[in-house]
Amino acid sequence: MINTLTLNPAMDRILFIDRFERTVTARVREKTEALGGKGVHISVNLALLGEKSQAFGVLFGDTGKRIESELKSAGVTSRFVYGQDRPDLDSRTNYVVIEESGDSTIISERGVDLAEEEIRSVISAMREHVRDGDILALSGDASNVADPYIYNRFMADLRDRNVKVFIDASGPTLKKALEAAPFLIKPNRDELESVTGIKISDDQAALRAIGALDSYGIQVIALTLGKEGSIVKFADGLVLRAVPPDISVKNTAGCGDAFLSGLIAGFVRGHDAETTLRSATAISAATAADPLTVGFDKEYADSLLEHVKIETLI
Repeated sequence: MINTLTLNPAMDRILFIDRFERTVTARVREKTEALGGKGVHISVNLALLGEKSQAFGVLFGDTGKRIESELKSAGVTSRFVYGQDRPDLDSRTNYVVIEESGDSTIISERGVDLAEEEIRSVISAMREHVRDGDILALSGDASNVADPYIYNRFMADLRDRNVKVFIDASGPTLKKALEAAPFLIKPNRDELESVTGIKISDDQAALRAIGALDSYGIQVIALTLGKEGSIVKFADGLVLRAVPPDISVKNTAGCGDAFLSGLIAGFVRGHDAETTLRSATAISAATAADPLTVGFDKEYADSLLEHVKIETLI
């Protein structure tokens, strides 16, 4: 079973405008809403791929109830717990401003600071429902938790379940998580530069930065490079570069979550490295062509597969 953790889930309020400029009034052409939070996004995308998952985290108030309802409608099993005796609080709302160019700006609420009792409740739910050998995706914002190394705590508490951990984090959270040797990490350029101190200016520099993490025993390192694609080192030492197809970009938010969803699905299905990376890249591109922050057109993603370019670097 695939399990996702979202410690700071949200509803995304999406505003479409022509162009964003500071101090200039922007007229909203259209607005809509979608589920927010990286782990939640992964679960929804996996459902679109036909893969079942369980979503864990903490919810508060009416917004929390809305998040749970939307998850169930998407075909995701919700294992969220509700905040302890704090009925006056509400899960966060993010505001996503999308320009005509496809560029997006996210204005994010902090979210409810989690109490120790609430974190223990999530761990208890995971210990009840996560099985030996499961996949666990730890991703996204955890700034509402006092402990910056909270993902290490979850990995430690589930170590006896032999879960295969996929990490999408940044800053001190990512750096500390490396010590637990997760199965996969998915840093972007800035995140990998931060943990290695290596400036990534070209493919050779990217390979040096990826190689700098060899001592941690991480089997897969997936470096994402935005519209330039990705460079992924697999467990057998194979390193592939993927270049996405040209598409009409409507929204760049959520592409990284879609990419990780595709990687997870590929590993679950036992696909080879090239097939897994090609599919993940096509799914990410299809997400960029969709106006929402989560979800994509599966048929369109399939049509993009043959247009993804894969190159062997090592």
